[in-house]
Amino acid sequence: MTPAQKLENTPLTLDILKTLASHIGPCITIALPDYHPGATEGSRRALLHNLLKSARQRLSSDKSPDLEALLAPLQTSANDAELDAGGKGWAIFGGRDLVERYRAPIRESKLTIGSHFLIAPFLGEVTLATEAFALSLNAKKLELFKCEGTGSSEMTCWKIPLPDGVPESQHSRHHVEGSENRHASGNSTGNQHAVQFGSGADYDNKDQHDYFELVDRGLKSLLNGRPLMLMGVQEEVAAYRRVASNGATFLAASHHGNAQALTPAQISVEVSQALAADLVHRGDGVWAELRELRDRHRVATTVEDVLQAAREGRVHKLCVRADTQLLGAPDSTTNAASEDLVNASLVETLRASGEVYVLPQDRMSAAQPLAAILRY
Repeated sequence: MTPAQKLENTPLTLDILKTLASHIGPCITIALPDYHPGATEGSRRALLHNLLKSARQRLSSDKSPDLEALLAPLQTSANDAELDAGGKGWAIFGGRDLVERYRAPIRESKLTIGSHFLIAPFLGEVTLATEAFALSLNAKKLELFKCEGTGSSEMTCWKIPLPDGVPESQHSRHHVEGSENRHASGNSTGNQHAVQFGSGADYDNKDQHDYFELVDRGLKSLLNGRPLMLMGVQEEVAAYRRVASNGATFLAASHHGNAQALTPAQISVEVSQALAADLVHRGDGVWAELRELRDRHRVATTVEDVLQAAREGRVHKLCVRADTQLLGAPDSTTNAASEDLVNASLVETLRASGEVYVLPQDRMSAAQPLAAILRY
């Protein structure tokens, strides 16, 4: 991508961050916070001009030979009136022959200059799935919702038709298939009538089991491994989980209770919260795996060891304490006075196709903001 290309309202995604992680410094990252026109803090264009002024001073003091090549395209971007439109913040990345700008929820302005782009503050949000489904389980009326968005603040849901072959109720299944678990009785064909096997409770349980099995089979190709949140009374949710195969990745959280009264907007909030909780749950699983790993030679727990292993491409899974910065001496590829070692470890891990899990601050101590499972 050349500096002349402009990316208007393009959301920041995990794939974009992985691509940025491969860029060799010097790297300038500018974060401009969410903005509402007329806010007392002033325009984002004015803020960007001030941050670029600071960047020029820092690069000048470091006698950077790339000074003008790095700053000129960013200066051009700072004159774009689009910056003052309201909405989510802007994450701007500038380097040799590169200027890219993306929308992202940002709480405060930042400027970093180093051998890596600043990726850590954005990773948690963009790691959330951008597509999910919600299934309202009800014997009288089954409903399916699709949810899409670029993160927890942007997800929206709407009701979609059930795929062919998925009946919207247990009653409609019987209407299509005919009654199951029955046999003919009587002395002649004309006198035959249907009777049920087993007790009423046994029949009801099997009827629900067969219905949920049919629903799961019909949804498999649509879901195709994408996240699914179940909604319904607790017994129905548990029964569906027992029956269902691997057509979806079930979110750990469910909505327990009748979901018929929920609006799509309310469902979108619950799905967003479930996705965020599921991300933490997966991080907790990696953290537990790391602590229980018997081969301690495949574990790195100090910042220095993790960063070194990440630079060597040996980090398989990295746990990072959220919103934690640790400044240290830069490597030889940057002119910056210091570098965020947590961010550097994260970027080097992504560069080598490792997995990164951002954990809440109460899961890891500030004294140990990094820990990794190594490939070897």
